[in-house]
Amino acid sequence: MSRPSPELVADLAARILAAPPSAGPVRLVCIDGPSGAGKSTLARDLAGALASSPSWSGAASGPPVVHGDDVYEGWDVVAGASGPLEAFSALGQRLVVGLVDPWLRGEPGSVDVWAWVSSRWAGARAVPAAPVVVLEGVGLAGPALRPHAALTVWIDADPALRSERVEARDGLDVAPHMPRWRAWESAWHTHDATASHCDVRLRT
Repeated sequence: MSRPSPELVADLAARILAAPPSAGPVRLVCIDGPSGAGKSTLARDLAGALASSPSWSGAASGPPVVHGDDVYEGWDVVAGASGPLEAFSALGQRLVVGLVDPWLRGEPGSVDVWAWVSSRWAGARAVPAAPVVVLEGVGLAGPALRPHAALTVWIDADPALRSERVEARDGLDVAPHMPRWRAWESAWHTHDATASHCDVRLRT
C-alpha cells in the first residue's frame, strides 16, 4: 500500500485514545522506521484522525508532532557521538529529559530545533502536555522512550521506494549524505531490534 488506509489510521487513533496516559498526562506515540518509510505521513494522518475524533479533548489543531529532523543535531544526530549507537541512544535520553521528565512534573516540555541550512540550533519549541504527543523519526521509538509510550509503531517500505521518496522530498542535495545515514539507521535499528519491540508494524 502507498500509505496506511484511513480506516487503519482511525483504528490506531481510537486505540491511542482508549489507552491510559503513559508519560504524566500524555499518551506518547512513537513512530520509527528507516528514512523514506512514511513516518512523517503517518504522523500527519494520525494527528488529523485524533483531532477529528469525538473523544479528542485537546487543542483544535490536534496533538503536537515532533519530527526527528527537528531534533537531530545535523547528520551526526548528536554532536560528538562516536557512531550511531551512541548518537541515537543519547538522542533518546535527551528527549526524555526535555519532554517526559517535565510532563511527569506537570510542566510543558521543550525541544531544541535544528536549522539545517545554517547548521546550528535555532531555538527551543515548547511541547505542551497534550492528551497525545506524537514523535516520529529514526530512533524515536528506542529504549529510552519506549517505556513512556502508549503506542509504538514501526513502519517500513521497499528500499528502492524509500530512496525515491527521500529524493522527491529532500532533493538531490541530500544524496551525498544518504549512504552514511542509511548505514547509521540500519546499524541502530539492528542493534536495538526496534521493529520487534514495536506494538504495531506497518509496510507502505
